[in-house]
Amino acid sequence: MKKRNSIQELLKYIVLIWVVCINFNLGAQELERPIILVKPSDRTEILEKIEKEAWAKETYTGFITALNLEIDKHQTNPEDFLRGM
Repeated sequence: MKKRNSIQELLKYIVLIWVVCINFNLGAQELERPIILVKPSDRTEILEKIEKEAWAKETYTGFITALNLEIDKHQTNPEDFLRGM
């Protein structure tokens, strides 16, 4: 009886590990660059707007410039960057 319980416990762990691995694999999808947080159906239209419309390109470029400055600050002095948050 004890041996049967240990086999059942082992099977439970195997199934649990299998389920976790499957879920992890499903969540690890490759992202399309540039990464923009929009519905897939809106992605093409928004990227075209950034490419063709001056105001959209300016906004996007300004955002990327500001983001790069923040990244540089963090890489130069992470402690100071985090204190400034």
